[in-house]
Amino acid sequence: MDTKIVKKKSKLKLILIIIVSALAVLIFGWYFLNQKKTFNVKLEDIQTDVVTKGKFEDMLMVTAQTQSLNSSLVNVLEGGAVKEIFAEDGQMLTKGQPIARVYNPNTEFNYLNQETGIMQQISQMRSSLLELKNQEFNQDKELLQSQNDYNTALQAYNLQKRLYDAEIGKKTDYDMASQNLNYQKQRKQIVEKREYQ
Repeated sequence: MDTKIVKKKSKLKLILIIIVSALAVLIFGWYFLNQKKTFNVKLEDIQTDVVTKGKFEDMLMVTAQTQSLNSSLVNVLEGGAVKEIFAEDGQMLTKGQPIARVYNPNTEFNYLNQETGIMQQISQMRSSLLELKNQEFNQDKELLQSQNDYNTALQAYNLQKRLYDAEIGKKTDYDMASQNLNYQKQRKQIVEKREYQ
C-alpha cells in the first residue's frame, strides 16, 4: 500500500518572499518620502498689489467694433507657403525691413532650371569657341602642309628639268614632276583662297 508523501514547505522560499516584500516596501517608502512637497517660486515671478474693497467681477463683457487707423495691404510677386515670420501683428516696421519669408518650390525649381540652362549655354559657347580654334588650327596646318608639298614638288620638278635638259633624265619622270608641281600649285591656291575668305 502506498503512503501519501506530504511536501514540507520550504523555509528558504518563505524567507525569500519576506525579504523581497520588505525590500519593495522600503523602496516605495523611500521614493515617496523623497518626493518634493513644496514648490519654489522666484521672487521676480511674484506679483503683489494693494487690497481694495469693491465689487468683484469675474468677467467683463464688452461689445465693440474696432477699425484700424491706417491699413496697408502687402502683396508678393509670387505666392507660396509662409516659411518664416519676421514681424508680429501690430509691430512697427521700417522701410526695407522683411516681414516674412515665402517658400515656393515651383519658383525654386524654375530658378534651378534657368541656372542649368545658362550653364549649358556657357558650355555650348565654350565648345563652339574650342571648335573654331580647332578649325583655325587645322586650316593653318593645311596651309603649311600645302606650302611644304608645293616646295617639295618644285624642287623635284627643277631637278627633273635639269636632268632632262642635260639628256640624262627620263621624259616620264620629268612629266610626272611637272604634273605633280601643277597639282600642288593649284592645291596651294585653293587652300590660300579658303584661308583668306
